[in-house]
Amino acid sequence: MKKDQESENYWQSNTDILSALLLVVMLVAAVLILYLMDSPGDIPREYTPTPAYSAGAMNTPAPTPEHTGRYDDGGDYDDGGGDETPAPTLTPTPEVTVTPTPTPTVYLPGGGGYGDEDDTGKVAVYVLITDSETGRVIPEADIGFVLYNEHGVRQTLNTYYPQRIHYTDFATTEDGVFYLPEKVLTGSYIFANLNAPAGYYIADDYTFTAEHDHDWPDPNVVKIPFSPVKSTVRISLTDRNTDTGLEGASFSVIAAEDIFTADGTLRFRKGEITDTVVTGEDGRGESILLYPGYYDVVMDTAPLYYAGGLAEKNVRVGGDVNGPVPANTAFSTVKTAVLLTVRDELYAQRVLEDVPFEVLASGSAAVSTFSTDSSGRLLLTDLEKSSAYRFTQTGAPDGYLFDDTEHAFTVDENGLIDGEPECVLDITNRMIRVAVQTRDAIFGNEISGIAIGLYDTDGNQIRLWTSTALAENVENLPVGQYRLILNGENGSMQTITVRDTAEKQNFTYGIWTTTDIIAIAGGVLVLILIAVLLIRRRARK
Repeated sequence: MKKDQESENYWQSNTDILSALLLVVMLVAAVLILYLMDSPGDIPREYTPTPAYSAGAMNTPAPTPEHTGRYDDGGDYDDGGGDETPAPTLTPTPEVTVTPTPTPTVYLPGGGGYGDEDDTGKVAVYVLITDSETGRVIPEADIGFVLYNEHGVRQTLNTYYPQRIHYTDFATTEDGVFYLPEKVLTGSYIFANLNAPAGYYIADDYTFTAEHDHDWPDPNVVKIPFSPVKSTVRISLTDRNTDTGLEGASFSVIAAEDIFTADGTLRFRKGEITDTVVTGEDGRGESILLYPGYYDVVMDTAPLYYAGGLAEKNVRVGGDVNGPVPANTAFSTVKTAVLLTVRDELYAQRVLEDVPFEVLASGSAAVSTFSTDSSGRLLLTDLEKSSAYRFTQTGAPDGYLFDDTEHAFTVDENGLIDGEPECVLDITNRMIRVAVQTRDAIFGNEISGIAIGLYDTDGNQIRLWTSTALAENVENLPVGQYRLILNGENGSMQTITVRDTAEKQNFTYGIWTTTDIIAIAGGVLVLILIAVLLIRRRARK
């Protein structure tokens, strides 16, 4: 009951209403600010592994017995029959090769609220990074991730013992696995990968659903696949002389070592042929995608008429995560060829043009005829592999003698002749050459102005000339005997014999001159005087 002297306050109820509205506005503003602070921009792609959460990290509390367990592929829990549950070990994904997969050892987070009443409806999450092709775990540490909910809001998780620690990114152990440090509410989430294992591309954003009440002994297992980096080997083959591409060559790409990926899978054994590459019209070819490592490139078959058996080349296929960079391997070769050069046997610098040859391939009755060019050369190409050839000289320039012996060579299955792509032969033809010179019979001085005639044994004149201080050269003489006649038919005669030899044959015609006669007469007089003097000296004694 209001007292009579107490005054009535008509504004009290309005003040209470305004205060309540102000309090509501402040609460809404605070919630909005918290939401904006937790909303992400672009998903970051750079990663520093601290202060991330990872099993065995410095900030991760030691596991307690009730937080540990062992899991098989089906997620069944086994306490091992002891008082303390052993640390969980992930059974490896079924193997695709004989190479064993390392068994990852994992550690459960502590202080995550395991067993607390407020964890009802939350899910424990266990993450493995795997090879997208084999499904095997990639045992590499410090592969980082950021967790977002289905609305793109970055998640912050916590551990609470011995003190509360916030985690905004998470990293694998050396076994390639990690637990989220705290259970998450059921729903859809996204793992954004920050860095990739060696030899793998960064993983695409991975969406998973945390469903049902998975507790630490039976976590929600998330396998995030990584695609291995691959690249190709590019091969080119050109004509060494023309630099044009050669079509139809076959190359084998062979593993030069055992090729593994980081998940422990043996992809190629050493010596295994990984691909066969055939060059196209431009002389180029490209292998299938190959795993990083060293490979040998070997020519199996050369193009038609070209030499094969080239030395193999070793190339490295890289693991560039920024994009595959093909390994380039360039080869060059030449047509199988026989190069003949016909020369003068005495003067090697003198080459012989239009020298004819006949060429016959084994198993063929067709005879091909070729002749040397102005440089004295004959180039034989377009030779079939695994074939034998014979070639014979069938003629010679005027005055030359040639050897008609049959020459032979064989082109092997690689287009090589005696292990080489080109066979070089020098063939010589000889010419009979005679040099005739007149000299003083006693002193041997050259005598000029003497008429000389060269005749065969039948008296047929071959050549006439007048001697000079230099010898007279006569070529193209057949082998046999000849006569040298001085000063016409009634002059003195000398018989010479011309032999079959490449060397020049020198003949000297000795002539008695007045000088010779005077020299002899003077010599005789000197001898007479000496004899007279000796006789007188004896007579005096």
